[in-house]
Amino acid sequence: LTWDADGNKLDYTALPELPRPCAYGAAAVIGDVIYLAGGQDDLGLESAMNNLWRLDLSKRDGPSKLFQWEVLPDWPGPSRAFNLTVAQHNGFDDCIYVISGASLDVVSNTFAAPVLTGDRGPDQNQIIFFGSGASGLIDQNVFAGCGYWTCVDITSGATATVTANEFNHVPGQSALEWDFVSIFDLRFGANVTLDGNTLHSCGVMCYKVLDGATVTIRNETVSTPAGHGTLRVVIGAEDDPLSVDNTITFEDNVVTGSGAELGVGLFTPTAATVNRNTFTNLNDGAHVNTGSTLTGRDNVFALTGTGVFVFDGYADFRFNDFTGQATDILSLIHISEPT
Repeated sequence: LTWDADGNKLDYTALPELPRPCAYGAAAVIGDVIYLAGGQDDLGLESAMNNLWRLDLSKRDGPSKLFQWEVLPDWPGPSRAFNLTVAQHNGFDDCIYVISGASLDVVSNTFAAPVLTGDRGPDQNQIIFFGSGASGLIDQNVFAGCGYWTCVDITSGATATVTANEFNHVPGQSALEWDFVSIFDLRFGANVTLDGNTLHSCGVMCYKVLDGATVTIRNETVSTPAGHGTLRVVIGAEDDPLSVDNTITFEDNVVTGSGAELGVGLFTPTAATVNRNTFTNLNDGAHVNTGSTLTGRDNVFALTGTGVFVFDGYADFRFNDFTGQATDILSLIHISEPT
């Protein structure tokens, strides 16, 4: 539709037919390209779709066979209609976000990876940010494109519960070169409960905890494939003299690495309770640095590298009832400085 000011009327220009019938979807525009996501192709919500189509308007004056809707890969997560489709630049790429909606199944929010792909660096913006005392629930979402920088940043006294979400790394790209890549950045007095989430390939860190945060992490499934950097499950910012004490509870989680990773890393003053977890195919079980306290029981370790416990500086640990097996392990407990 265009407005004819001289004729005081709307002009209608037909566009190519959609790949299939679609009602109650939503579209957004990046440059000359229209992106249409979601909708239903019949009368009922049982026909809701997880489609993503695009049409390049710059080709409208060219051959008709080139001016057609392009079918893109479906987004991860459930189908939906009555959704929101939003275009926004994230600091590096133009992105399409598909949010909310309705279907006969319980519909969660899906945050899609950038539509325009390219190299992204350590200043990648967050997908979700809680700050300044905010509170909320993040539940049953599917996140694609995590791993270059924080997916969820909770800070400045914010309180959040994060449950039953799925976090996926950027497909086919590695974050090896970035030292502080994380899916979660939990800091400055944040109070956070993470329960039942699935993390696929965290980059360098899964959970970055520092500056007085209180965090409970339970019932999580964490994994990383080969070539995606060192997996550090729980960490404070390494060698950060300004970081204050953190409190972490890490219980009933399953952590699987690719043979070169570290399970639990406490690099700033942190009191951690680590109970009933299973750590498989990691290089080290736990690395505890100056000023930290590690307490735990009933954990299972199947490791490949330096030691089940590695201690640097003046740290304290109390660990009971663990079961483990190791290949070429150098030591059960490796102490590099007074501990």
